[in-house]
Amino acid sequence: MFTSPAHAQTEWAPVGATWYFNRPSFSSSGSYVLFESIKDSVINDKDVSVIKVTINGVTPVSHEYIHQHGDSVFYFNSHNNAFYLLYNFSAVAGDTIVVHDSYTKLTPAFFHGEDSIEGFIYRVLEVDSTFISDRWVKRQKVESLTTSWGFTEFNVHAYILNGIGSQLYFFGLTGAIPIKFYPSMLRCYDEPGFSFINPAWNHECDFISAAGNDPKEADCRVYPNPVDDIARVHLSEPIETLTIRSIDGRTLQTYTPLQQDASIVVSTLRKGSYLIIITSKHRNISKIIIKN
Repeated sequence: MFTSPAHAQTEWAPVGATWYFNRPSFSSSGSYVLFESIKDSVINDKDVSVIKVTINGVTPVSHEYIHQHGDSVFYFNSHNNAFYLLYNFSAVAGDTIVVHDSYTKLTPAFFHGEDSIEGFIYRVLEVDSTFISDRWVKRQKVESLTTSWGFTEFNVHAYILNGIGSQLYFFGLTGAIPIKFYPSMLRCYDEPGFSFINPAWNHECDFISAAGNDPKEADCRVYPNPVDDIARVHLSEPIETLTIRSIDGRTLQTYTPLQQDASIVVSTLRKGSYLIIITSKHRNISKIIIKN
């Protein structure tokens, strides 16, 4: 661990800044979430950076709004017409950061898949600095607490970089569902005169895999996806149970088809993303399905 020198205030999301986040399992091939800081604006008398969010730089997700006040960074929640603290780089080891302490409807770029989350709280474990692109960058080591949202899976540590955000995903993730179903790794960050490439990423920032799904699951299909009313599931061996869970881990439906093909009724579910657990005698397979 390195002790950091004194830092001048770091600017967040200058116009032209870009973030690439890995998005491994929502589609049939690996893809990415792109954040682009496109302009400055004002909301509720506060200066904001306007962040355009897309999939693969093409499919629109949303526009998000970031406000910086000193060492604190807030995101704007349009559902509540309010700003919420997301990062605080004045925090020291042992401090707890409360983003949300009650049920809250999140903005689209969280990729939460549910109408609301129960809470978003995390703790700062250590503060140090790391040398990136010819400058010292303040860094926080954090852990999520027992709420439905945080910056890490439960019992796992992660780093937040000043001026960049989480090295996993800018808006955090849930600890209830396997991390492979979320934007879950910062590939690259770039702004004029400064850039960061995650050492864990060894491709171009905008790399899209053509490899497709896990070959061990090639004989498992869930279709159509997205779906309106009825989804069909096929496996090359008898399916013992099918379970539909919300993104925060709640069991919503359970089926016991005991055959290779099954249908599941999703017409009563709200729009959003759901996890389907397909269990056979030999395997447990997890798939994400999107309800229109």
